[in-house]
Amino acid sequence: GVQRGRMAVVCQWHRFQFFDKELVKEEGSQQPHPTLEKLQLRCGTSGKGLLILGEDDGSISLVDRAFKVQAFSAYEQSVDRMYLVRERNVLVTVGFDDSDSPIMKMWNMDNLDLNGTPDLINSWRVDAKMKGVPVHCMAVSPDMTHIALGMNGAVIGVSGDFLRDRNVKFRIIRQPRDDLVTALFFKFQNAVLSLFVVTQSSVSTFAILPHKDVEKVLDSCIGGESECVAQTEDEVVVGTASGMFHYDVDAKGAWDALEGEKKMICSFRGYLVTVYPPASRDGAPDVRQGHAKMDQFFIYDIKNKFIAYHEPIPSITHVFSEWGTLLVFTEEHKVFQLEEKDIQTKLETLFKKSLYYVAINIATSHQYDQASITDIITKYGDHLYIKGDYDGAIQQYVKTIGFLEPSYVIRKFLDAQRIRNLTDYLKQLHQKGKANADHTTLLLNCYTKLKDEKSLSDFLMVDSNEANFDVETAIKVCRQAGYYDKALSLSKQFQQHDWYLKIQIEDQKNFKEAVNYIQTLPFAEAENNVKKYGKTLMTEQPDITTELLTRMCTNYAAAPVAPAAPSAPGGAPAAAAGILDEPQGPSVEKANPEEYIHLFVEQPFYLTQFLEYITTHCLNASQLLYDTLLELYLQDPAGAASYHSDPGSEERLKKAEDLLKFSWHSYNPDHALVLCKTHCFTKGVLLLLEKLNLYHDILQHHMENKDYLQILDACEKYGEKEPNLWMQALSYFSCRDDCQDYITTVLSKLDNSTLDNLIPPTQVIEILAQRPATKLSVVRDYIARRLQQENALIQEDAADIKKLRKSAEEMRAELEELRKGPVKFQQSKCSACSRTLDLPAIHFLCKHSFHQSCAENEDECPVCADDNRETLERLRSRAENATLNDPFFHQIEKTSDGFGAIAEYFGHGIFQPNLFMQHEDSAAGAGGVAAASAAAAQASARARVVSAASQGVAAASAAPRSTNPFV
Repeated sequence: GVQRGRMAVVCQWHRFQFFDKELVKEEGSQQPHPTLEKLQLRCGTSGKGLLILGEDDGSISLVDRAFKVQAFSAYEQSVDRMYLVRERNVLVTVGFDDSDSPIMKMWNMDNLDLNGTPDLINSWRVDAKMKGVPVHCMAVSPDMTHIALGMNGAVIGVSGDFLRDRNVKFRIIRQPRDDLVTALFFKFQNAVLSLFVVTQSSVSTFAILPHKDVEKVLDSCIGGESECVAQTEDEVVVGTASGMFHYDVDAKGAWDALEGEKKMICSFRGYLVTVYPPASRDGAPDVRQGHAKMDQFFIYDIKNKFIAYHEPIPSITHVFSEWGTLLVFTEEHKVFQLEEKDIQTKLETLFKKSLYYVAINIATSHQYDQASITDIITKYGDHLYIKGDYDGAIQQYVKTIGFLEPSYVIRKFLDAQRIRNLTDYLKQLHQKGKANADHTTLLLNCYTKLKDEKSLSDFLMVDSNEANFDVETAIKVCRQAGYYDKALSLSKQFQQHDWYLKIQIEDQKNFKEAVNYIQTLPFAEAENNVKKYGKTLMTEQPDITTELLTRMCTNYAAAPVAPAAPSAPGGAPAAAAGILDEPQGPSVEKANPEEYIHLFVEQPFYLTQFLEYITTHCLNASQLLYDTLLELYLQDPAGAASYHSDPGSEERLKKAEDLLKFSWHSYNPDHALVLCKTHCFTKGVLLLLEKLNLYHDILQHHMENKDYLQILDACEKYGEKEPNLWMQALSYFSCRDDCQDYITTVLSKLDNSTLDNLIPPTQVIEILAQRPATKLSVVRDYIARRLQQENALIQEDAADIKKLRKSAEEMRAELEELRKGPVKFQQSKCSACSRTLDLPAIHFLCKHSFHQSCAENEDECPVCADDNRETLERLRSRAENATLNDPFFHQIEKTSDGFGAIAEYFGHGIFQPNLFMQHEDSAAGAGGVAAASAAAAQASARARVVSAASQGVAAASAAPRSTNPFV
């Protein structure tokens, strides 16, 4: 019954023959190996390329891979237990010599002599209290600091420096009990050394601590025989008739229902080797081969739940593993070697049986590269897909994400009936971060076709700002499907400002929210979106849009969304009314207002408010802004029947006038003049003409309007700057029949002393004579006044000429006397100190006399020296200026009396030979004090002569002014 139960469970597992069995033979023969046949095995172990076998006679045989055997005598009686510490390559054995107490020995397997005998490191006699008691099991810690010996129901611990010191410490870890200790294993976990203790009826662990060993019972009901306990890398396995029980340091683990009495178990790689004895005496037939009973030899893959190998082998005594193979010893002294097939052969076998999941596990356990494992998983998925197990297939395809091209899977599930499977795959593709924009589009379309809003919301709901899908694609698909709220939420969360505004404006028509959202953006983003959507927003929400634009052009700072500011009285936005005078935050950047003017098309009212605010708060506003604002002030308001019918026109014209007056350097005056003329803004035209100094155009404007009084006012106001205005006005009035009084007024103004030399009377008469209808009575008074003025000037000039001629004659006589006659010096006092002169004295021709001590310079009269130098300097300056033409012409251009200026130049002798140079030559040729004094006197005289001559010339030049103007 037990055998049938065991086979029932085993039959559920797939069975393979993944091992090849071969009898170990003598080299060059087909017979069993003769040396191995002679061995009388009692115990054994393996490692470091050797089989280490203990025999009944106390010898130990070392078998290498070529099955060459070397033996040495370890004990006199028998070898009971042995353990190879692979980390140190040290063999620990327990056996009997000539006493009843077991002896423990340590052998250095790295040092073998020519006969294959290792060095004996140390040996100890086990505690005499256990005299005659055999060692049933043994374990050595990996660091070789502890050894545990199982003796009946007790566990003896040995600790110390085994390699260097014979003095070791024995202690009892487990007190003697009724149940026999069958297996011991050491394991390090969390820096604590633990000892597994398996008895015939329990499984427990002991924490090996410095002062006390702490026991923990893992299973008080299950135990195992000595050969039916094995240690794997992670756990201890106990084989019983009920199955395989797994234990780790802390607790009991899994259980495998591999029922049936076990003869022995051992671990090999990832497999569990199990030997079942022949059938018991319950009536089941025995499987025999010759006269030997056949044991059932199984190799289980516990993890993957399959049988890797099964074959009956007669009377198995020992199983060892070394060189990557299993070595099975039998009672017939035969040794069988089982070698695992290569992985590719095993995989091909699994593929033929469609056991892909087993193939995947095997490839993973053999550390295949991920690409190879993915290939197996893909085959498994294809297999399930062909069978119609779409759910199972998609589960396998999900495992290939990151290695298999997604399009390979997607094409298989594009059918509408498999859309849910496709959705699951695409969802996993996004969760693993391997999706692109097309995958996102496809997944969202799947959700929308399934009308699975919950899954759609869950997919789009991302806590952080790092989404596992293409955000822009998700927004686009949600928008196309009509899920505007979800698209807006994504746009806002991931700062997709353009998409957010596009949905709000184009789809939701929520213009106010769009403006408020723009206000929260950084300057660059806000500027780009205003340029893109500004025209639409200005049309739909002009108030808050104007406010936003004023902020961007003055003191913009991103702020949380807030309700739009209320309008100021009169309909102006709050920004234009001054609410934004104080910036709400630090000024980041300022936009160029010129770039936003086009947004106000068909919105002149808001454009006016915008420009008023900008020109008021921005000192560097451009001319274009002022020109545009002026045009807005002057243009006809929309809807007004006429310009003057607009009730606000007077206020606007006043603003236009103020702008022209107080912002002279801010606008383009030429452009402003064109605007004012185009819109018939007379005040503006006159104001600009005045600022541009276009006085003739001002006068012409009044003439075109026949505003005679304004003509006279303009001449009065600008006549001093532009005297020709009077002539222009006179010409205009002379052509009018009703302007006789105005002509009289102009003529009276022409009598002004500042204008009499500018306009000759003859020119005035010529202008008036152009119109025969002009009466003599109009100009009679003017002509009489001019004649009186001319006669007075003639008489004045004649008197000046007479006086100058007389002075010139006196000077000539004096000069002549100095040249030809003697000079009498009658001065009796010094001209410097006013004391009586005494010899020696110095006399100068200028009639000044000095004591010799009072005259600082005998060559020059101290009294006349300053005047002489001034005269000489003036002559030198005139001589130098005679060669300079620019000052002469400049004075001619700026003076109102050009003829008088030329006459003055003639009077100064500028156009005569250089008298100054002649004087210097004559002074250089004269010798002595007298010569110097004479030269100075002559220079002084000449200066007076020149001055008189100049006045004479001036008088002569002025004489023509008395010419009768009517001749």
